[in-house]
Parts: sequence; structure tokens; C-alpha cells
Amino acid sequence: MPFNANCWGGVMKFIRIILSLVFVSFVVCTPGPKEMTLEEFYDIQNEILNTDLTPESKEGILKKYGFTLKQYEEYDEAVKADPKMQEKLGEIKMKREKEKMEKSE
Repeated sequence: MPFNANCWGGVMKFIRIILSLVFVSFVVCTPGPKEMTLEEFYDIQNEILNTDLTPESKEGILKKYGFTLKQYEEYDEAVKADPKMQEKLGEIKMKREKEKMEKSE
């Protein structure tokens, strides 16, 4: 039985198509950067305030939550610029303080 180059060319083309589909599906299904919520921001902010406030300390805390220092700083600026976000952050703080007081009683 002689070697049939046309047969192997078809197989290789099929394999390339399958690999391309796998690659494209991986790229499409990979989630983008995680969005920070106000609750996470509040928790991160409280932990950061209990450190020496160096970028290294901040990055360690942010890594635990799955964020970068740049994401935190951008979100911090957004909160400072948006009165509604500040109001919601105040509500979260009041809620957490109330929960803390109820636990201690």
C-alpha cells in the first residue's frame, strides 16, 4: 500500500481546525479582570488601614482578594468622585458596625 500524501494532508488540516477551535473557545471563555464591589472595597480598605500602608502591604492584601494595586487605586478614585458610591459605602460601614455590635452583645 503506497503512501498517500493527500490523506495525511486532510488529517493535518482537520487537526489544525480542531486545535484552532479549542484555542478560540479558550480565549472566549476566559473571564476578564474581576470587578470590585463596594463590599470588597470596604473590606480591603479596612485591612489596608491596619498595615504600614506600603505598596507591598497593599499588594499582599489585594492579591488575597484577587485584585491589583492599580484596580484598587482606580476604584478608590471612582468612589471619591461619586457621591452615590460614597453613600452606599457609608451604608455598608453602618451595617457592618451594627453586625459587630450585635455579635458582641
